[in-house]
Amino acid sequence: MKINSNSTASLESSTPAADFAQRVTVLAKEPVTPLADTGALLPSKSVFVFGRRIVYYDVGSGSTVVLLHGFGSQAMSDWGRVISPLSQAHRVIALDQIGFGESDKPLVDYSIQTFVDFLGEFLRTLGVKQFSLAGESFGGWIAASYSLQALAPGNTGQYALAKPERLILADALGQFDLRSGSSHPIAG
Repeated sequence: MKINSNSTASLESSTPAADFAQRVTVLAKEPVTPLADTGALLPSKSVFVFGRRIVYYDVGSGSTVVLLHGFGSQAMSDWGRVISPLSQAHRVIALDQIGFGESDKPLVDYSIQTFVDFLGEFLRTLGVKQFSLAGESFGGWIAASYSLQALAPGNTGQYALAKPERLILADALGQFDLRSGSSHPIAG
């Protein structure tokens, strides 16, 4: 490394570190594509579930697709680029789960079961009965847990969870073998 006349450090151009630094600098200067075109942000809606406000997006028509975002995220961050294209052929519902995004952040036990319960009541409140359920990362864990409970033989009665027609997992957490109870690494 040597110091330039303007007192900034630079790497010799002949070293592998210098080549890497130059490539990183070029990449850092490229414009970042936003997850959703800011001019095309969808209007959000809200509904109260168990007395807490849940913010969501509901666009399009056709078969319903429900999208669950990952941990520390929100609907538009994880799904913003696919909501509009999907809405050309489907009704797309993407919610900010309880404790995330624009939804309420109450002091509750944020267990997977809490998210499953809120999702079930959210869908019941909106009257969603037939749908595909997609979850990304932490949302995939919630989607899988919800699906297992919804498809269980004991899921009956007035407050039964609506059964998803399809389950779509993207980089889902919590993957494990149901028979052995052991976890498996997720390739990627």
